[in-house]
Amino acid sequence: MGARVYDPYTGTFTQPDPIQGGGANAYGYTNADPVNMTDLGGQRGSYGNGCATSANAAKCDAQTARTIRSWPSGGPSVGSTLVHVGENLAAFGPYAAYYGAYQTARAINSVGAHLGGVGRSVAHAIVGSTGLPEVQRAGLAVDQAIDSLKGESTRDEGVVGSIDPLHDWLGSWPEIYLPGVHRNGKTDFEG
Repeated sequence: MGARVYDPYTGTFTQPDPIQGGGANAYGYTNADPVNMTDLGGQRGSYGNGCATSANAAKCDAQTARTIRSWPSGGPSVGSTLVHVGENLAAFGPYAAYYGAYQTARAINSVGAHLGGVGRSVAHAIVGSTGLPEVQRAGLAVDQAIDSLKGESTRDEGVVGSIDPLHDWLGSWPEIYLPGVHRNGKTDFEG
């Protein structure tokens, strides 16, 4: 397409976005809004392509066909797509462990906060004694290591997105706030 190779089977690029923080997902296409946006260069989505109307569908289909024909070998390999899927699945377990521990600790601390100073202290003691802080640290550390191996930013949370590792292909899970390490380095952590 341009700066990156697009995989029409998965609806994603096969290389990470060259623009740091260019989207919630470094492999995503048009911030998951292909009806209203295009990104033929692979670096930045743009609105107003006219593809959202049936009157322009033929023009858009022809544009897509020209783009696919312009790929040197017809597109990315099945192998590169499978590697990308495997990387996403490998990252799911550690991030899910972090996410579950974070949300559980957050809920306990929230109840404690409603009970006042003593309740807050008891809640923090409960969270500390359960190992939830260690699970959060370990889950985030492994998630960041996998992101680094994938060539993605290790500061890719603190945004609204999908926790589903196959969201590029399934797109069925609701988008939620994803706690973790933000672009600015802030980390969501409940101790």
